[in-house]
Amino acid sequence: MLRRRRHPALALTVPVAALIALGLAGCGEPHRPFGRDGEPGATLLVRPLTGVTVAVLPVEGMPRPLAAEVADVLADGFAAREVPARVAMTGALAGEPRLFGQVMNLVPDADSDTLLVDITLELREPGGRPLMIQTLRDRIPGALWSTAAADADQLRLAAERLAAPAVAGFASAEQALVPVPSGEHEGLSQKARPQAQSAALAALPAVALGDMTGAPGGAGNQVLSAAMRSVLREVGVPLALSEAPQAQVTAEVALAPVPGNAQERIRVVWRVLDAAGDEVGTVAQENLLPRGYAEQNWPDLAFLIAGAAVDGVVPLLQQMAARAAP
Repeated sequence: MLRRRRHPALALTVPVAALIALGLAGCGEPHRPFGRDGEPGATLLVRPLTGVTVAVLPVEGMPRPLAAEVADVLADGFAAREVPARVAMTGALAGEPRLFGQVMNLVPDADSDTLLVDITLELREPGGRPLMIQTLRDRIPGALWSTAAADADQLRLAAERLAAPAVAGFASAEQALVPVPSGEHEGLSQKARPQAQSAALAALPAVALGDMTGAPGGAGNQVLSAAMRSVLREVGVPLALSEAPQAQVTAEVALAPVPGNAQERIRVVWRVLDAAGDEVGTVAQENLLPRGYAEQNWPDLAFLIAGAAVDGVVPLLQQMAARAAP
């Protein structure tokens, strides 16, 4: 077993709110269906697009004019990425994936007449399985928080500022569900993957999953370990099959209620250790969730968390491989 010796190491921070599609396969830098923190330029999957329409529901707890504008921004964002979508102010139809949200926190600022708004958006497939969760925050004019808001330009600007950062990730999450032809790898086609990049991942140190602590539920730690193992395997990272792994990945989960509202804060710290037990680096994830969500939905949430964390874990493994190269 690897022992742990702590020393200064590189720390990366990525959001918990992310997607894991088990069908994804990796390249030199692991292909993920969206960028961190809504960054532009996220790579889209190379495969046909689904004809299923995503129902974009209004955000609960938001005034109807602003909720309608936010739904419109999200639906337009899907359409711009060739994913069929419609604004569904009265609810989703049977068989439609749905994107819905809820206002989690609203803090007025009397000095500036603005409101700091936190909303949680969630994409679910038709069967109800969560695909992606993302928490968004922005400051909007207080005058827009009214059912009588009439300034269309201000409404649109506020909706775009609040919702646009989430569009690329949610659209790519939907694209990730599209099946590939029978017999092909469930992810990017093997033919589409540059051989040099695939070889780069194969040259990474063989990884074992170490201690997982703090996850909710009786078997929560084992579920998180299995999720990360699946994600590493699917992006192409070699897994250790012997008692002498070259690297180890561990995780610590912490859940804490947020005083004064119906939220809880989740924090996950992943650590990459080398064969000597030295800490190569960490990947920290933190987000706000509805209280009780993690406990009730941990199997699905564990894969969302692992899918986001792998974007930070793989570069640390690449650093190890570079240091070991002659």
